[in-house]
Amino acid sequence: KLKNFLICKRKFYYKYIKHIYNHDIPKDMPQEFEIGLQVHKALENLYIKQSSFLDVESLKRALHVELDYACGESELEEYLIAIQKRNLDKFCEVDVKRFQDGWKVFKCEEKLTCSYSGITLEGSIDRIDKRANEIEVLDYKTGKYPLYTEKTIDDATDFQLEFYYLLAGGFGNVLGCAYYDLKESKIVPESMLEEKLERLKSIIEGLLEIEEV
Repeated sequence: KLKNFLICKRKFYYKYIKHIYNHDIPKDMPQEFEIGLQVHKALENLYIKQSSFLDVESLKRALHVELDYACGESELEEYLIAIQKRNLDKFCEVDVKRFQDGWKVFKCEEKLTCSYSGITLEGSIDRIDKRANEIEVLDYKTGKYPLYTEKTIDDATDFQLEFYYLLAGGFGNVLGCAYYDLKESKIVPESMLEEKLERLKSIIEGLLEIEEV
């Protein structure tokens, strides 16, 4: 919602105030985000059942079962999920290494709220990993994700990881937040976390000053 508001206030008005949505035109081929949702669901079901794996092959087998279960009925979707299985082989290796280092999946698709700077934040976090009292928040991405630098921070409109950082604070010491790039099977930390938190606070202060729309 915040991203929509910062990018285009009229889009925010239509979507969240008037509840007017785009007309969906039926398509023969599943969209990238639809396959991404199936992968998300498979990973959620996987780690709800078992919080860690110490063997790559056992993780692969369990993940393939969940991907088959999440897959749609068309042959094309089966083909695209088969590609995802192959692409996620490296992901399994990366995750097993994390588990061997002591991390376990603590929460999946966790819906949380918290108070921050005078407003209520809410969000649904893909994955929260825990090691003793240490917390790391991970957001799965099968497509693109925003990366900001010192030069572009003032134009930032995406504060997803900052929301998650604040929302997960009640579970322990949040070491950081990161995108889990499922295409490249790598974890990409939010490098501008402190700067973006300051920017977010400033934006919220501005929102609270609005008296009339």
